[in-house]
Amino acid sequence: MKLGEWFDEGVRSGRSGIEGAVSTFRQEDGGAEMLRAARTSLVVASAGVVVGAVAGYLSSKERDGGKRSLAMALTGAALGVAGAMIWQTRGLTGSVLRGAARGVGREHDNIWLEKNPVAYG
Repeated sequence: MKLGEWFDEGVRSGRSGIEGAVSTFRQEDGGAEMLRAARTSLVVASAGVVVGAVAGYLSSKERDGGKRSLAMALTGAALGVAGAMIWQTRGLTGSVLRGAARGVGREHDNIWLEKNPVAYG
């Protein structure tokens, strides 16, 4: 197999995987689930801000721990949002990945049939 053929097959499989993922996302109403997860993650992010600010202030060796508190508060918020989004969308993520795998498998089968035609009869 030449490099160009291998690359073309990879591109076809990749496109098919993306189409499968997008199709599953639409079927599962992923937008609504992402919106619910975003709302939940804001609550967790606010808790992360408080915990990060307190931790930054308490761990500061200077009298003014403002910069460190701010940095830790932003870090806590980012970790809170990321963690909550990952946790809240874990079901959707699994469905989308399965849809992508089905798309790649379907394209892999099509490529195999193009290379190995089956003669019936």
